Order: sequence, then C-alpha cells, then structure tokens
Amino acid sequence: MISNLASIFKSLEKEDFKVLRAIENGMKTRKWVPITSISVKSSLPVDEVKYRIGRLGDFELIEGKKIGEKRVRLKFSGYDALALNVLVKRDVIDSIGGEIGVGKESDIRLAKKGNQEVATKFHREGKVNFRQIKKMRDYIGERKHYSWMYVASLAAKREYNVLSDLYKHVDVPKPYDWNRHVIVMENINGDELSNVWIKEDDVNFVFEAIMKEIYKAFDHGYIHADMSEYNILISEDRITIIDWPQAVSKHHPNAYDLLRRDLENLCNYFQRKYNLDKNFEELVKKFK
Repeated sequence: MISNLASIFKSLEKEDFKVLRAIENGMKTRKWVPITSISVKSSLPVDEVKYRIGRLGDFELIEGKKIGEKRVRLKFSGYDALALNVLVKRDVIDSIGGEIGVGKESDIRLAKKGNQEVATKFHREGKVNFRQIKKMRDYIGERKHYSWMYVASLAAKREYNVLSDLYKHVDVPKPYDWNRHVIVMENINGDELSNVWIKEDDVNFVFEAIMKEIYKAFDHGYIHADMSEYNILISEDRITIIDWPQAVSKHHPNAYDLLRRDLENLCNYFQRKYNLDKNFEELVKKFK
C-alpha cells in the first residue's frame, strides 16, 4: 500500500489533495460522501470532482459505491497520502523507504530527511474490532460515528504526546512530528526482545534494565498498558520501550490493574524463556 503510494505521490496534484481533504471532512459525519458534497467542500466544480475521483480511484486511494448518486470514501492509502503530504510540506521527511515492521495495529517504514534516517509509524487501528477498541480505549469517548481512520489518528496523537513527555527521561524513540495517523520518530536499530537470546549471565541484568525504564515511566506519570516481549527493543547499548498508544496515566482508574498486567507479562516471559524466577508481588509493591 505505502510502497505503491510512494511511486504515485509525485503524480498527485493540488486539486487531488483538495478532493481527498473534502472526502476526509465528509467522513466525519457519514460513511460514504456524495460527489455534490465533495464539490461544495473542495470548492471545485462537479465535473472537476468527477475527474479527480476517477484519478484517485485509479491510484486506489479511494473507493466508490452507488447509493442514489455515486458516493466515495477514503481508503487507508488515501489517508496516508494526506498525512505524508503535510509531513513533506513541513520538511519533516522527503522520501519513504522500505518496511521495517508490521503489527496488528501499525505499519512502520523507514524514511529520510536529507541524510538522516527516521521511522514513520502508520497507525492502522481499523485492522482490529471496533467494539473491542471502544471497550478498551478511553480516547474515543462517547462519539457515536467514527471511522477507522479517526480511531487511528487518535491513537497516533496519544502516542506522540506520550513520547513527547517521556523521551527525555525514559528510553523511548524520540518523536519528531505527527499528522493524522502517522508519527515520524527516531529509528532505533535494535531487535525485539522476542527475537533475542540473552546470555545466561546477562539475563537478570537485562530484566532489571527493563524494569528501570518502567519505573522511570511511572515516575513521570505513565503506565505502558501493553507491555510484552514485542514492545521492547534490544541493541548493543540500549533497551528501548516502544508502542505507547495504549499508555495511561498512573492516576487512571484502572492503572493498578494495567500495571500488574504489564509486570506479569514481563515476569512470565523471562520465566518461560530463561527460567528467571522473580517475585511478582514484590515488584508490584515497589510502585506503591
């Protein structure tokens, strides 16, 4: 999806982006946006809108449906185009590179700003069940109509804000900027804890180093709330905790339960893989 977008991005014209933004705006209140509404929101004639919709459809940035008159909606690739256009205009990135990670709720690709290599995280919360998202995440609130792209943008905003608060105090990727559902951040050259085999003499040291970062995050007001061996990167000189969109304040009503779950996940992983026996309850008490 993103690789195709990189190849067609230069072909998109300002009128194409006007139409994409008009569709995005229309999707705040409906699932499918009529061409007449897009014309009004974009200040483009209906015939011009129809032409642009044909182009955008060929580029697979939107999809259409006949409901009386023809209606369209953004695909995630169209949302990608809108976000990348802003980040390029802000001079945050100037090119998109290869894929470096795919999760159930995000895609991560390398990007460049001049000679600097950065990571771009595309939130894809729409890949999971909407009902489960609404049940577990308080940032959707009571909004009755929301698209998967709206959910992804809220997750990106939440993660960017958390990283901005933490990066000077906790080993997390440094955030540079965000737009819609995309965050541009420091590229960490490390491997997931799940893919690393730690030498026996170093197992306890690594566990304690991870705990140190969790303590520091807690001291600065946050609980990760999704801690696992897949959200910890190990490199030669760093242990970095990633993926913070589900983070909650330590004053959240469910903070204690979420903290216990994080610590239990970590202890279970080290017990299972390295037979490291840690007193889980004692670890929890340190946070009290």
